[in-house]
Amino acid sequence: MSTDVVLVPLAQVGRPGEQIRTVPRFVRHGPPEIRCDAGQVATGRADRGRHVVETSDGTWVVRTSAHREVRVTDASGAEIAWLARTFWRRRRRGRVGDTVVHYRPSSLWRRGGRWVDDAGRVLLTVRVHDRGFRRSLTCTPAPSAAPGPWVVLLVLLADEAAYDTAPLADVVMEMGAGLGG
Repeated sequence: MSTDVVLVPLAQVGRPGEQIRTVPRFVRHGPPEIRCDAGQVATGRADRGRHVVETSDGTWVVRTSAHREVRVTDASGAEIAWLARTFWRRRRRGRVGDTVVHYRPSSLWRRGGRWVDDAGRVLLTVRVHDRGFRRSLTCTPAPSAAPGPWVVLLVLLADEAAYDTAPLADVVMEMGAGLGG
């Protein structure tokens, strides 16, 4: 991580009315850089078929498989979030901390959607901005949601859920392993 970049503490991210945005980038080119109203929250880089995300609380590693499962681990290797795709649907199911979350697309024709918990309460609303080959997200936490690191984790998972992205190295490795090579 660059020494001149000061990241916003994750405990302050996700206040009611705050918008969390990803910086526009080319489709399928690494993890997003995440910003909120207070400044930069997270920065990422691609590293050998995985995404490494630097936050004020430490480093997270995002791994995606060919089966469209996403796993986020911290620096010690402990899993802090996961996301799985339902078969033939754009809906997603996952877990952030101890909370089971579901991604519900807004419609068949749009990439945006919302994160809800098991009780059906909306946690985060996701708007997707496609401009040619560049994309970005704007996420708004629900008024009843508490700020914290889970908001940034949901933004990372929303980036995967809205675009069905998988690092190419993971896809090639899984296909090679499935063919006995």
